[in-house]
Amino acid sequence: MCSGQQRQSNEEDLAFSQPLSDEDVSARGSVLFTSLDEPIKFVSVGKVPTRKQILRILSSTWQLKPPTLVISVHGSYANLKKRFTFTMKKGLWKTMES
Repeated sequence: MCSGQQRQSNEEDLAFSQPLSDEDVSARGSVLFTSLDEPIKFVSVGKVPTRKQILRILSSTWQLKPPTLVISVHGSYANLKKRFTFTMKKGLWKTMES
């Protein structure tokens, strides 16, 4: 690993351990689905978050380890055509399995 990559990794580790600030999110809470026993937490961001903000959100809200992959989908899912929706889901599953 070159020193630039190591420095970036150290910065990400530091960012991941910092607490979540109110500036990072526009809304947060939980949703209780009738088919599940526990409420599911959610976080909504009002603007495009930085990589460090995403890491803080994941660590503070869900106590997760740093992710190896983050996928961000922009736009309204409701407006997608069925064929495109199927293709997108299939592609995401293939990506997650690799």
